[in-house]
Amino acid sequence: MALKELAQNPELTIKQADKGGAVVVMNTSDYVKEILRQLSDQGVYCKLANDPKFDFLRRVRTTLDTAREQGIIDEKLCAFLYVDRPRTTVIYILPKIHKCLTSPPGRPIVSGIGSLFSQIAIFLDKILSPFVKSAKSYVRDSAHFLNIVEQIQLPEHAILASFDVVSLYTSIAHARGLEAVKVALAGTQYSRQCQDFFISLLSMVLTCNYFFVSG
Repeated sequence: MALKELAQNPELTIKQADKGGAVVVMNTSDYVKEILRQLSDQGVYCKLANDPKFDFLRRVRTTLDTAREQGIIDEKLCAFLYVDRPRTTVIYILPKIHKCLTSPPGRPIVSGIGSLFSQIAIFLDKILSPFVKSAKSYVRDSAHFLNIVEQIQLPEHAILASFDVVSLYTSIAHARGLEAVKVALAGTQYSRQCQDFFISLLSMVLTCNYFFVSG
């Protein structure tokens, strides 16, 4: 009964912590305040006057139909990539209590499952992940990082330093990211038409993201 009462209390928001697996009970007002603080960054986010879903649907449909007509993709792949009834994603945050217990900052999460670009993102991940994994800077996870560090021969009196990127994904410059992918695709087994198709899809995934702010 106590758990149900907590879950149904609109003045409280219950979320999983960003790290450590803890359960965090926050004042809803503080939770909303943190989301609005992040969304106030006009260099990253902008409020839309209307739902862009149907405009984006037409853009995706046109891109996929053109690729199918040119023989870049077949009917089956075209059907896989097009989400006929996409859901509008909702942003939420996971409180970073490892940084502050009283007023924790939040890690923004926008789950793309079932969204307009969900299938396209899966397709692009399969195409582009080999290029990412072959990069010298690629680190898969903590275990992979430790394995790399163990093989490094440090000179005497070396000083180790670490860097943490703030807001990693929203810090990616879209134009430079697309240019980097173009360079990676050049000279591969993919034709120029295929490369242009991949870039068109990636450009939409990067620049046509939208989500709903609940409440």
